Amino acid sequence: MKQAHGPDDNRSMWMLMGIGIVCVFGFFIQILVLSRYLDRPLALFMASQKGTALVDIAAHITKFGKAYWFLVPAAALFVFYRFINRSPQKSFNCFFIIASIAVSGIVIKILKIIFGRARPGVLIDDGFYGFTFFRLDREFNSFPSAHTGVAIAAGVALALIMQKHRWVPIILGIVIASSRIIINAHYLSDVVASSLISTVTVLLLYDILGYFGYRAGEPDRHSPDMQGSLKLMSNVIGAPVAEHENGQRPQDGLTTRIIGVMNIAAILILIGLIFDFVLIEWFEWQYQPAELIPGWWLPAVITLCALGVGASLYVGRAGRGCARR
Repeated sequence: MKQAHGPDDNRSMWMLMGIGIVCVFGFFIQILVLSRYLDRPLALFMASQKGTALVDIAAHITKFGKAYWFLVPAAALFVFYRFINRSPQKSFNCFFIIASIAVSGIVIKILKIIFGRARPGVLIDDGFYGFTFFRLDREFNSFPSAHTGVAIAAGVALALIMQKHRWVPIILGIVIASSRIIINAHYLSDVVASSLISTVTVLLLYDILGYFGYRAGEPDRHSPDMQGSLKLMSNVIGAPVAEHENGQRPQDGLTTRIIGVMNIAAILILIGLIFDFVLIEWFEWQYQPAELIPGWWLPAVITLCALGVGASLYVGRAGRGCARR
């Protein structure tokens, strides 16, 4: 029998909408600040470093941002664990890595075409800086960074699987992403946007699959009552399905899980804006008087993110309290 939605469900849904709006506004303010105040001076600075040891090292590191470095091993291991070793959990972990890179990559590719942003090389060679929108040529698909998307998506997915060593893939992903800025293949905002998009996409994918009983990184366990699409998915990809009491899904619903992901996004945006403030202070001497930074933007965005984080934490705590009762 279908259960009626109570006031707690309605509150969670409204709070989800609120934290979503907070994240969207915070994200666009973050990109606006970077593109207006930091991207050009940082790109010009990195152009002056061409030929240095740092740029040469970064040129080698950035090659690992190609998707095949992650997809080929993951696909090979998936075949091994699915059909030879027959380990449902490990085969699903490989599938999760592939899906994380693929889904975030599709989102980033669509945004590249829509925004049509000129790469730093166009700024250096022709002096053009900006967005042209709906361009397919490589020199005008800078935003967001695809290499960064691959590295961060793979890093976050591996971190969710390798809980004990989760910081290793995350740090490696950040190093690869940073190399895109150092070699002047992308602006800082391209890399930041791609990192946020990939992180949120992978976490949402992780929680949505978890809501339906598929959890990456956990020990092997099967539900004897798999039906319909769950059983079909398990048969196709060898995915383990988590057991739940009385065959029911966990008490924390999908809305609560998504609120948690949005909460993480708000925290990342807040940290990024503080980092932006430090960089802006560093490059302040290059700005014209008309480009001076409004004094309100940092306090306003910090307040916005704090409200979103606080609200989502409140809903999560309230939801856990209701579940205990």
